[in-house]
Amino acid sequence: MSVRLTVIGLNRIGVSIGLALKNNPSNITRIGSDANVGNEQKALKMDAFDKVVHNIPAAVEEAEMIILCVPMDEVRKNLEIIAPVLKPGAVVLDTSPLAAPVARGEVSKTTAPGLR
Repeated sequence: MSVRLTVIGLNRIGVSIGLALKNNPSNITRIGSDANVGNEQKALKMDAFDKVVHNIPAAVEEAEMIILCVPMDEVRKNLEIIAPVLKPGAVVLDTSPLAAPVARGEVSKTTAPGLR
């Protein structure tokens, strides 16, 4: 059974995650999403992702794991976008180096089944 992983933000970190998981095609389905269509196409050409989905809610709705690779000032906005469509039990990770505001609960208005 393949795990569906969605990476939001196809910057260096996001693309690196996709490339690092490239050798596990039977275990992981890699979905990429970015606000910039050009970044999505570059990541796809690099074979960092199995497919890209520009619409963020559609990109995460069936994902078991979501990795946010977005600037700190975009974390909350992205959490609010994905929260209503998160699959129960989905894991959301944030690669932002300054995740303290998220850890302190400054995204408390964001609610979804299983989101803690």
